[in-house]
Amino acid sequence: MKFILHSGMLSESTTKTLTKKFSKVSFSHKTVQEFFAAIFISSQSDAQKTVVEKCRNVQDILDMSKICEFISGMNADRMCEISNDLMSVINEDEKTRHYRTRTGLEDRYNNPLYNIQKMFMSCLQEMPESENIQLCLQDFFIDGRTKHSKLLQRLLKQNKTNIKSLNIDISRTSSSLREIIDLFSLTNLSHIQKLYYNGDWKEAETPRILFPSLQCVTLRYGTWTNDEENLSENLARVQNLQYLHIEQFTLSHKILETFYNFISAQKSMKELTLVGLYCKEHKYRRHDCQRLNLDLSQHSTLSELHLFDLPGRLQLNISTPSLVNVTLWDINLDDESSLLLSRDMLNIERVKLEYIEMSAESLQNFIIVLKNLPQSVTVQMGYITPETEYRRVRENIRSSQTFHVIQGDDWRCGIEFKTI
Repeated sequence: MKFILHSGMLSESTTKTLTKKFSKVSFSHKTVQEFFAAIFISSQSDAQKTVVEKCRNVQDILDMSKICEFISGMNADRMCEISNDLMSVINEDEKTRHYRTRTGLEDRYNNPLYNIQKMFMSCLQEMPESENIQLCLQDFFIDGRTKHSKLLQRLLKQNKTNIKSLNIDISRTSSSLREIIDLFSLTNLSHIQKLYYNGDWKEAETPRILFPSLQCVTLRYGTWTNDEENLSENLARVQNLQYLHIEQFTLSHKILETFYNFISAQKSMKELTLVGLYCKEHKYRRHDCQRLNLDLSQHSTLSELHLFDLPGRLQLNISTPSLVNVTLWDINLDDESSLLLSRDMLNIERVKLEYIEMSAESLQNFIIVLKNLPQSVTVQMGYITPETEYRRVRENIRSSQTFHVIQGDDWRCGIEFKTI
């Protein structure tokens, strides 16, 4: 004990009372304690059970990351066994479940699953190169920091049959998706549930990573020019598509029309987000694009719908009872047949309309149906044309006993209110 205290591994503090003297001994630094904990776990066959018991969620595992790195250098086989046990903990974590069904922009650096990958890459670096060594990892992130990592390539190769999610961001790199696919052998991922792809406006190579098992798909920034193999046909390979986010893609009018028809027919979706779809023939003259039809009225499970900056005059029908949240932004609605609300939409909670061009009749029908819904609905409206009708509707909302105005800003010509 004297030697350990003099060496600095332990420090001692004393406390005195009138009758007694107490001594408290502690490690001088957390890393020293973690090192000795790793020695114990590496040498005791039943110690790994204690590790798994202490790791109840993803954050607990990250708190043990330094211990796991030490174990990897001392007893690689033991760490492989631990990683296999931790896989079920990661699967059952609420953050993991949320991530695997989440679309849209990803902040990977604050994602605990991204940090789990970093932890396992550090563990693998401590291990000898051997085919018998396999760390279990299911959620992978490939970006500018990791695209040339031999460690990540090894991890992915070891877990091709385990992969649940794949996040590829090449937006700030010189690499193409084709190069990433070849570099990491991204083929035949039979159990993958989520794909997130953030590209660089190059011609899309996404068909090669649209696997049948996918449920959640995000595609951002790309150009689709091959009419022979269009977006709809490739998405049709995804047999259980439930969450879809397509953003900043340039498509020919023919593909765009086919894509909307495809979406209308996907009646088992839960969330749909379309942002910045551009017609190749009318990219800078959006209003010259011919009328397009998007009919979601037969979607019985769709709860979230977000449509932003879509081309042409859109014939839109979203009167499905399952919808909860709707956002429409910068859209030109067809005067004749667009239907935003219906009386059977008993689950709708929030509607947001911004930069919308719609007929006076459609706007009036929207307000009438809103009044007759039995539940309270929160609505945000701003920059709707024709402006004269929009002003009249805003004044009626302010004076009506049916609505409660949350916020009304004359300068922005916007209003937020809810039905009572």
